[in-house]
Amino acid sequence: MEGNLFSLAGIDGSGKSTQVHLVTQALRDEGLDVVSAKTELWATDTVFELARSLTGDPHDYHPHVPATLREFVVACDVATSYRRHIAPLLAAGRTVIWDRGPLCYRAYARAYEADPEWITPVHDMVPWPVRTFLLELDADTAWLRVLSRSEKPSQTDEAPEFLRSVRRAYLEIAQHAPVTVIDASASTTAVTDRIVAGILAVVTT
Repeated sequence: MEGNLFSLAGIDGSGKSTQVHLVTQALRDEGLDVVSAKTELWATDTVFELARSLTGDPHDYHPHVPATLREFVVACDVATSYRRHIAPLLAAGRTVIWDRGPLCYRAYARAYEADPEWITPVHDMVPWPVRTFLLELDADTAWLRVLSRSEKPSQTDEAPEFLRSVRRAYLEIAQHAPVTVIDASASTTAVTDRIVAGILAVVTT
């Protein structure tokens, strides 16, 4: 029996990685065979290294590396990561919680105004999850969370103005995709509980 794929998306600072961990553990406590997954950005690492050689900062890639070229490389990594790692887990009947996922990469490509002619066909090679949970948070609050991270310093691509552009792209795409929008300004526990309830409603029917 094919497994179910879910994903979490949101601007930086919205709590994606935290929620992936908490939701995965909560579902295991419910007795589900669940695993979390994250996209392996093999080729995109070279884009980061190119940015480092140009600017001294691997995350200062825009506009030094053209957005369309960059986002095409990212889309290829996403498709390869899905095919090699996520699809086999689903074929084995497992429930997969994807940290980021199709909505995330489509939103960033749109926010960077990359030409979709070749990028969108690659994105379309990856099926939409059964449900994507979009952690919705205003850019200023997200930026303050980013600044408060002790384990990961803020990066050049996390500035508030850009976060606002990504947020708009997320909300635009979410209107035409299987997405549940969740208020990420709520308590961590409340956000976890809502995501878990949404997943259980699918997998237990």
